[in-house]
Amino acid sequence: MFAVLLTTMHAKTSAPLLSIVFALAPALACDAQVDNNYSGEPLALIRGSVSSANQASSADVAVLWFSTSSDTCSGPNVGCSGGGGGPADPMSLACVEACGPEPDICNAQMQAPYQACLEQCGWWAGFSIDWSLCVDGASGERVSVTGEFPAAFTLTLYQPPPADALITDDDGLRVAYGWFIVADPNVETVTFAVNEPPPSGIIGGTGTHVLVYAADPIPADSNWGQFLGGAYEVGYHIVEVVPGLDCGEVMPQPGDPPCISQSDAYKPTPDDLATELSVELTSFESLDWPSL
Repeated sequence: MFAVLLTTMHAKTSAPLLSIVFALAPALACDAQVDNNYSGEPLALIRGSVSSANQASSADVAVLWFSTSSDTCSGPNVGCSGGGGGPADPMSLACVEACGPEPDICNAQMQAPYQACLEQCGWWAGFSIDWSLCVDGASGERVSVTGEFPAAFTLTLYQPPPADALITDDDGLRVAYGWFIVADPNVETVTFAVNEPPPSGIIGGTGTHVLVYAADPIPADSNWGQFLGGAYEVGYHIVEVVPGLDCGEVMPQPGDPPCISQSDAYKPTPDDLATELSVELTSFESLDWPSL
């Protein structure tokens, strides 16, 4: 006889990303987009290079800021699920019972020992951790860019992101989250919707880093801090994308620790705004964009 246990914990999920529509204002050579309170000093200078397999003669490096209008979720949300099963004989069941209750904390440090205990009882066990960002739209912002395309560029940010780009988490902390994209300078308005052809106005970008702006100090143990993998001071930050793990694609070896599936994660970059970006000019489908 075979017993199976399936559980789902902390099943908070983000609103579906049904449609993304954003307008890219015409780029103005190297003029900054500033207001009357412009102090003359940029808030951030971001440098990088553009690699290209195409022969485009011009392009704009821009930031795609995400936003939410949902009243059912806000900011980063975590979803955890786990399951296991094995022999239902009295000895195996007693062994499983001795492992104690399944942890109700959604992190690998708590779940891995529990899974290891089940496997010592002859059971299999699986667990996944998925952070998601509650967003339902995005807006593209072209900013001042200097440098020689496609070899190098400097992205100059003179002011905070638009107010509607600030996403508030359950702790009341406000953060703007954006992708680095390459935009076709000949396309002013771009629409982006799930299950439709990708937007022609986005002709490249990077999936290795994102840009965030902390309007409030972000503690590491807040929802935003856990989603972004650390603590952040007020201001702009370049954040590294940590590729996720799909245990279904892993071939376990004898003695391997339990596998815990995880979605893409994030962590602070050692050099923060001094990080040199590598942006690729390519089709939208060719890039492994960061997961939301």
